[in-house]
Amino acid sequence: MNTKEDHIEKLVEIPKPSGKGHIESNEEILSPKLAPVEKLRNMSADQYEDFVLEWVHGYVRKQSKYERVVRSGGAGDKGRDVVAYMDKTCWDCYQCKYYQSALAPTDIWKELAKLCYYTQKGDYTVPENYYFMAPSGIGSKLEGYLEDPETLKNGLVENWEKYCQKHITSKDDVILEGDLKSFVESFDFSIVKSIPPLELIEQHQQTIWHSYRFGGLMQKRQRIVAKPSDQLDPKETRYIEQLLLAYGDFSKEKFESLESLDNKPDLSNHLKRQRVYFFSSEALEQFSRDISQNAEIHFRQFKDDIYDSVIEICEDIHENGFNRVKAVLNASVQCSLDGNNILKSEWNPNDKKGIIHHLANEDKLIWVRINEE
Repeated sequence: MNTKEDHIEKLVEIPKPSGKGHIESNEEILSPKLAPVEKLRNMSADQYEDFVLEWVHGYVRKQSKYERVVRSGGAGDKGRDVVAYMDKTCWDCYQCKYYQSALAPTDIWKELAKLCYYTQKGDYTVPENYYFMAPSGIGSKLEGYLEDPETLKNGLVENWEKYCQKHITSKDDVILEGDLKSFVESFDFSIVKSIPPLELIEQHQQTIWHSYRFGGLMQKRQRIVAKPSDQLDPKETRYIEQLLLAYGDFSKEKFESLESLDNKPDLSNHLKRQRVYFFSSEALEQFSRDISQNAEIHFRQFKDDIYDSVIEICEDIHENGFNRVKAVLNASVQCSLDGNNILKSEWNPNDKKGIIHHLANEDKLIWVRINEE
């Protein structure tokens, strides 16, 4: 008999879903034409299995503390499509049944038979939970079976010969008798459950792959940006240093810290505003990472577009570095950006100004030139 560890070795761990190729264009992401539940039903069987994998990996894994998620769907999967491990021997099974109509009891007898047959053989251990995943959900009759494990077990026994005996393996009929029958009769069918499609979509919305599957930025950005602390964050070092040089170029004084501006309220207040702008754009960047790999790409495009719009103004002749800063900040707010960018409904003027300081952090924008000092 195979051990629990043998079960682990037979499964091949795959990388987390890439999310590529689900939606053809940015226009579809920005303006989805079908309701999510309709799109769910329009997926192919392979796409639906990928969708479930994304959901388990991106949402359920965080809630259930799964150590890893593996996929074992396809020929020879022995009735397991997506498998998630809490540890080496404790696991959940997500079995995908891609039917256009709601699942009926006759749709699941074969899968339950496989579950009993292969666990009784020792090919893999009994999971903690066994979920049926279907784009149209389950019908009322099957729902009644799942609510009553004893009825579910009796239904499987009664329907074994008709729906299971010839369909568990391709080599032999599997007759329900002897040790196998005793195993089925003592099996705990309360582990068998289902996830409603709308609940599945709602939770998938919290993964980075959702906009690829369904279009639209379903998750909205929180508009409240944390107030910068009195202590500088290490990521602020360079742009603050540049601002202090620009202030010094304007006032013909030397400023080396925030405290050195205490007697210059106009400059001190200006710097405080710039820090708010910087962290506003930081929040937009983090938001883009949280919702979608595609959105993160669009944040980088947003940043590049701002740079392209202001670089000529930055490189123009200015009386001093502070005047250059103000001219570039004013120009950033006036930037006309790509209307197909999926973040277009999320950014605001503060984000545009904050990007200026991101670029200054990278020395792509320089406020004080050698010949101006």
